[in-house]
Amino acid sequence: MLIINPVRPACQAADTASVAGRIDDISISGDFTIVPPTAVQDLEQALRGIFPDGDAVLNILKERYRILAIQSPGTTPEHWAEAVSLAAKSTSSRPLDRRSLVRE
Repeated sequence: MLIINPVRPACQAADTASVAGRIDDISISGDFTIVPPTAVQDLEQALRGIFPDGDAVLNILKERYRILAIQSPGTTPEHWAEAVSLAAKSTSSRPLDRRSLVRE
């Protein structure tokens, strides 16, 4: 499961597990504003099953933002894509140190 928790723009914490290099499951949570109310679930669903590298994540996020008219003041698709990328790079058999993913 990939858990993304953006505290503020460009400041994320994440945890992940994947199947065959693809995002198996994802959970987005944290102290942020995003509309419409189903946006988080829609983004999570859109990211399941993709490889979390390259531009695929960012392209999917931008597409969902456009199609669903998602608004998230202070948090952009680029911030989410960065969080997914950091989480994917942090996956291994070692426990995740969330402090290493938080950037000021």
